[in-house]
Amino acid sequence: MEAKQTPLIDLLERVPRDAVLVVEHDQFSSSFHPVGRLCHEAAAALRARASTHADDCWSWGPAHYECAVREIRELQAEVERLRADVAEWKARADDLAAALHNCIKLAYNCHRDELPSAIITTASKAVAKYDMLVDFSAALDD
Repeated sequence: MEAKQTPLIDLLERVPRDAVLVVEHDQFSSSFHPVGRLCHEAAAALRARASTHADDCWSWGPAHYECAVREIRELQAEVERLRADVAEWKARADDLAAALHNCIKLAYNCHRDELPSAIITTASKAVAKYDMLVDFSAALDD
């Protein structure tokens, strides 16, 4: 036999509105707590929350399924914007790397005999870095 679950709001609304909890502290004092009124106020607050929205209302439960779908769509759109930004920056990096490579190659070819060995070494490293950028760019395409 399966146990049935009753939603909290229904349970709160089943408490009689005029129900009062009496707590006797001693023979001369007691306190009264309007639990019926408090239960109905809590049920009303929960119902109001289910019909309102907030930035994170998608996390409130099934009543906000459409909000969750909207949040997913917004996140998907953000991912697409970020992909476009990555593609743009990748293209810029490719252009800059190619320009740098051409400048280094031109300087190296024009002045190879006049360049000190330190500059030749630096130029070789720059060409290697360019090749690394090309490889990185190709990996982004995959």
